[in-house]
Amino acid sequence: YIPSGKDELHVSFFESELKKECDIYTEFVNIQYVSEDPKRTLYLVRYNPFWKEEYEIIVSKSGFERHFIPVNELVPLNDMSDRLKLKSTSYVNTDEIKDVKAIEEKEVNKDMSNIIRALEDINYTLHTLTHIIRNK
Repeated sequence: YIPSGKDELHVSFFESELKKECDIYTEFVNIQYVSEDPKRTLYLVRYNPFWKEEYEIIVSKSGFERHFIPVNELVPLNDMSDRLKLKSTSYVNTDEIKDVKAIEEKEVNKDMSNIIRALEDINYTLHTLTHIIRNK
């Protein structure tokens, strides 16, 4: 859902889920854990060691704290049609295995691109600060 004051979709997790220090697999569900996605897409939430600092906290009316994670940080893995297709296949299709590996490699490359962009931003900021400090 889109939290108040935000302009993009988020999911939320309890601290007990995030402090396990492992990846989380999830679907889009409501507060009663009923699927809100007809395709029931399975998503990967990669473990983020900085979750306490990076993910905003919301406190429910009953006092429970949850941490917001932007949906754009989730990695879509597959949907129900993919799972049904694999379930109905009585043999192993090596092309499908290659496709899965290609998807995994694409996700790793996407993560690396995000890291490289972040490092470039940090480098630019440090360069700017160095220039400011030297000119004082």
